[in-house]
Amino acid sequence: MVDHQEAITAIYGPDAVHDRIEAAGNKTVQKAIKFENEDLLHEAIDKVKRFAADRSKSFTAHAKLTYYGALKDHSNYHKVAKTYARQGVEQKFELANFVLSHMQDDPKLMQSAEVWALDACKAQKSEPYCFTAAKLLLLNGKPDQALAYAREALSFSEKAKSGAKPHIEKLIKTLERSKLENKS
Repeated sequence: MVDHQEAITAIYGPDAVHDRIEAAGNKTVQKAIKFENEDLLHEAIDKVKRFAADRSKSFTAHAKLTYYGALKDHSNYHKVAKTYARQGVEQKFELANFVLSHMQDDPKLMQSAEVWALDACKAQKSEPYCFTAAKLLLLNGKPDQALAYAREALSFSEKAKSGAKPHIEKLIKTLERSKLENKS
């Protein structure tokens, strides 16, 4: 496809061509994961950089996060994640959720995930952002702060009639019960 990129671009447009190049890059990243071969990861990044340069920065970050996350390479994941988090609120939330779901065993990543979640909440309060922050704070040993964020999440959830409401209520009950047990 890249051999005839100009002709194909003239027919289908640059976005369609870049979509296909990015999709091919994603397939190569999946092969890199399957074979635990970092050279394939770099090959995918290089091809997107050469043939779909406008998507290179985003693709590179996602490819590396996907690869290092799948292989549980916490050190490299953390390096890439710190850079990726600087791109914005949504990226911070995405990273915080991934660490919460897949890398709870790494204290440094959990600390960073807490910071990312709290930053996301400060920038844009919402039910999912507050709920994620509450869970991270609880796991990082800060139940009082977790309870405050869980209550905020519940407030948003009630306004939006969210399906997450029972989960948030369960977290709040757990936190309140824990607080009572610690007092006695």
